[in-house]
Amino acid sequence: MKEKRECRKRAQEIFKAIGLKNVPKLNDYEVCVAVNLVDPQVLNTTWNSIGGLDSIIHEIKYGVLEPLRAKRLLSINSRLLQPPKGVLLYGPPGCGKTLLARAMAHAAHASFLNLQISTLVNMWYGETQKYVEATFSLAEKIQPTIIFIDELDSFLTTRSHLDNEATRMMKTQFMSLWDGLITNNNTQIVVVGATNRPGDLDQAILRRLSFKINVPLPNVNQRKHILKVLLKDDPVAKALNEDDFMQIASKTEGLSGSDLSELCRKAAFACLWSFLEGDDTRASLLVTVDHFTQALHKYMNDKIKLSPLDNTNFFPLD
Repeated sequence: MKEKRECRKRAQEIFKAIGLKNVPKLNDYEVCVAVNLVDPQVLNTTWNSIGGLDSIIHEIKYGVLEPLRAKRLLSINSRLLQPPKGVLLYGPPGCGKTLLARAMAHAAHASFLNLQISTLVNMWYGETQKYVEATFSLAEKIQPTIIFIDELDSFLTTRSHLDNEATRMMKTQFMSLWDGLITNNNTQIVVVGATNRPGDLDQAILRRLSFKINVPLPNVNQRKHILKVLLKDDPVAKALNEDDFMQIASKTEGLSGSDLSELCRKAAFACLWSFLEGDDTRASLLVTVDHFTQALHKYMNDKIKLSPLDNTNFFPLD
């Protein structure tokens, strides 16, 4: 009871912070799920924050957000114009899947429920099912809502005889309640999942995630765009020009957006160390291509060598 009282207090604070007014009365389970709500307006993640994914952003805008917006503005009740109830973002780690989900919530002006699976799991029999049910009932009360589940493969893997009873019941109920969203055209709830291993997902889950988007490793032009976004308005990077960005991008094949972010940080530190160790007091604290070359050499040497995932983990899903 003490835990649920604390959850209710935190939920009220979150509702106030994100500007949710006239929220219907919530039960104890819905309140505990509500602590996973995040204000999309304070996430500070917009489409402009994401580099190199213009075609994917366009696909999300016109395949997910515009139908969701049209549903609120238009009185047309066409089954064919309904927004998708499930979106799957899949691809290698560090390529911007979570950023896309956050920017999606920001652009949609929707409640963003960053669902932590630990919120659903409970040691007492039957409690887990109540939390799963509360997830969907809460989302309906505060809609439009985006339910985001990161590392979806850790939760909704292929069902097998190795699953314990509680896990099997949780998956089954989650899918059953999700089906309720799919058949109800009046709801404005979208479940967004992100995974590095789509091949591990249950086929029934893949069917419900009807809108699938592959987020691959960036090509050279995308890496250049990502670098420009990462270094925009940074005082130590103001000397870099278009040729410099292309030169750096051409040397970083196989790196993800997350890798490039870390590379920029290492290059800035290489610049700082060079500045502090130099004798020329007139030298400027400006990062150069040489600093990036040093940083890349160190980054690749320090990078943990892992066996690459099999390409079948990133197959284009039908």
